[in-house]
Amino acid sequence: MNNKGFTLIELLAVLVILVAIMLIAIPSITSSLERNKDKQYQAKVELIISNAELYASDKKIRVSELCVKTSTLRDEGYVTSRELENPKGNNDIDGYVSYDGSLSKLQFTEGSPTGSCN
Repeated sequence: MNNKGFTLIELLAVLVILVAIMLIAIPSITSSLERNKDKQYQAKVELIISNAELYASDKKIRVSELCVKTSTLRDEGYVTSRELENPKGNNDIDGYVSYDGSLSKLQFTEGSPTGSCN
C-alpha cells in the first residue's frame, strides 16, 4: 500500500513551528507600527511648529511672545485638518505652540494653554 499523505506528527510539527514564528513576529510588527505612529506624530508636531513660525512672521509677532493654538492655525489656513489628524488615535492633535525661554525655542504642548493664547 502506497500512502502519499502526511502523518499526524508531521502536521503537528509544522503547526508548532508556525505558532512559534507567529509568537515572535506579532510583537515585532506591533512595536514597529507603534514606532511608525510616533514618528508620524513627531513629524506633524514639527510641521505645526514650523507653521506657527510662519504665522508669527505674517502677524508680525515676535517668536519670543508667540502663543498660538492649533485650532487658530487651522482656522487661518496655516495647517489643514488632515495635518492635524492624530496618527495615534481618532482625535485631532490639539494644543498650542509657545516660546520656551529655557530652551530658547518654540515648543508644542498638548491641551489647553494656562494663560492667554490666540
